[in-house]
Amino acid sequence: MSLMRRGLLCLCAALLPAAPVGARSVIRMPAAELRMPFAPALAPLAAPSLAVLGLPSAPGLPSSLTLPEPFAAFAPRDVALPAVLAAPAAAPRPVNAAAPKMRERGVEREHSPRSPKLRAAARAAAGAARRARAVRAAVKPDAAGRFFDGSEAGDGLRLPEDAVIAPIEGVGRMVREIREPGKVLRERGIRATITVFGSARIKQPEQARRDFDAVVARTGKRPTTRAARAELAKARTALRMSAHYEEARRFGALVAKRGGGRVAVVTGGGPGIMEAANRGAFEAGGPSVGYNIELPHEQSANPYLTPGFSFDFKNFATRKMNLRQGARALVVFPGGFGTMDELFELVTLIQTGKHPTVPIVLMGKKAFWDRILNFGAFDALGMISPEDLDLFRFAETAEEAWRFVEDAHP
Repeated sequence: MSLMRRGLLCLCAALLPAAPVGARSVIRMPAAELRMPFAPALAPLAAPSLAVLGLPSAPGLPSSLTLPEPFAAFAPRDVALPAVLAAPAAAPRPVNAAAPKMRERGVEREHSPRSPKLRAAARAAAGAARRARAVRAAVKPDAAGRFFDGSEAGDGLRLPEDAVIAPIEGVGRMVREIREPGKVLRERGIRATITVFGSARIKQPEQARRDFDAVVARTGKRPTTRAARAELAKARTALRMSAHYEEARRFGALVAKRGGGRVAVVTGGGPGIMEAANRGAFEAGGPSVGYNIELPHEQSANPYLTPGFSFDFKNFATRKMNLRQGARALVVFPGGFGTMDELFELVTLIQTGKHPTVPIVLMGKKAFWDRILNFGAFDALGMISPEDLDLFRFAETAEEAWRFVEDAHP
């Protein structure tokens, strides 16, 4: 409590009229009801477990009162404060005796069966128990008579009473998203994949040039306003980043030509870098695969996918599994949060032995990646081992990236 409020409390206590017992009306409220951290300051005025606010006796005293500041600031907003014409107050007790009792009453109220918190917790526990019973009733053993946790059919599912397993909607679709893409590729003669990641927002060089020229025509080459300068800088950056589109297109063509039709370029199926890699493979006559994700914005399947090799996913998890499953190399172009998420998941899986060690090639200048992701800082701070930095390579051209792939798979 602030010093100002403590001072106001002491002033209120000092100004209370010293009327004889029985000559005043009082409001009796449990300290826990008011939630007053200043209980010790009022203890000389309090009964063993009551905060007593003295009021002069007067005809027509209202049946309810609004506490003035500073008391109202500590009162719950949803608790009525009735004024009670009370019996004569008991003689004040010493501070050291009254304050502990007031704290005890606060604890008792908090843990009372009528406490809203306890009632809400009880309802939540009952709901959890009902859901757990429903899950146990729905789980069936497999053909061998065993449950997924290893228990026998006669043992029942070993779940704690408060266990809650959230139901998974669309399990059948998730299973299909895991199994069917790989099955389709194998049936069509694909023996391996190389996955390309990258931003969906990187433009084709032609489009980026048109957008830049339009901005220059609107703002001039040396704009004078801050907004115009920012718009021009953004268009210039988009034009510079479009070089990655062309490099991804060249890499897709290399995979198609060197893979002999048995190695497919796989992307997330969307625009930007994904479109560029698919376009290169498609134009070179090789298999071009897209694992598209259903999103409310930004993502739609690009037109450079081999017929029958375009898959629409609803779940990010199953899509990511397919993107890396069977991949002989993973080539990462500049991108946003999604690209970084995929990169770090791959590095983590290889680092922990959950995925075979395959080349991870980061496309672009090393200085760019050091600016975006300061890998050296991870090592300097002891967050990774020095050899973890060998899990990926840097390449600036499509040919250099392909050499890393070939060297890893002689």
